[in-house]
Amino acid sequence: MIGIRSAIFGCALAAVTAGGPFASQAEDILPGPIPATAERVIDGDTIEVVAAIWPGLATHARVRLASIDTPELNSPCDGARAKALQAREVVENAVAGVAIRLVHIRPEHAYGRILADVQLSDGSDLGDLLLKLGLAKPYKARVRCDWCAAAPRCSIALK
Repeated sequence: MIGIRSAIFGCALAAVTAGGPFASQAEDILPGPIPATAERVIDGDTIEVVAAIWPGLATHARVRLASIDTPELNSPCDGARAKALQAREVVENAVAGVAIRLVHIRPEHAYGRILADVQLSDGSDLGDLLLKLGLAKPYKARVRCDWCAAAPRCSIALK
């Protein structure tokens, strides 16, 4: 169901910005900001939101924070799972009951999510907060971090 909602969100965003100055056709990025509220925190780098895409029109979407990689909740090692739980708790506290904004929105092409940076109500970036707390690493396409290592190492993931 979330995949369909994300697809609808993407189509609605495309319709809103088609031919307008806000869409970057070369990169398929909608700069935003799109006002939203978090409905649910999945983990440290994925949230479900209700996004206001047009006056009187809101949609649900699953958003992957584009700029970071957090440890997985189902990691095989205790240390990574502990950091994953901390990251999820930080995100829950940061977005609970406050307005957020989605910026630099683009399709992920996997898992039925969209990629976006999330600005908190004070204008700060959620990904930057997790990076500063040591609960995330910068994310670049195909680069995965090994959170089980004493010092997390990041390497290119083979497909």
